[in-house]
Amino acid sequence: MWQQLFQNARNEIGILAYAGLFLAEDMGILRALAERARSGARVRILLGDPDGTCVAERGSDEGVGESMAAKIRNALVHYRALSEVDGVEIRLHDTEPFSTCVELAVLEDVDGLGQVTGAVGAAA
Repeated sequence: MWQQLFQNARNEIGILAYAGLFLAEDMGILRALAERARSGARVRILLGDPDGTCVAERGSDEGVGESMAAKIRNALVHYRALSEVDGVEIRLHDTEPFSTCVELAVLEDVDGLGQVTGAVGAAA
């Protein structure tokens, strides 16, 4: 599902997650993100700061401890090559800006109207 959404995006792709590791580990998705950026779409990836307090609290709340921060660091390694592609921005946050029910979104302009598609992480 995610790869198809990313491949069809024309103007902008936004990913907001703590780790989103399942995306970073998928070479097809990484290729699609790079291709869309090279075609002029803006690709923005915002991940949790692995050294931030919110990630530590989330790891504690979910009973996974420091593995949350480790997943983010792992995702950042996978995204390293993508970060060198013009049109791709990768940043970190130390906030809880979203609910757990919608973790990722693809923003696309369809016939001049904004459209947001969201789903719960890897379960989508």
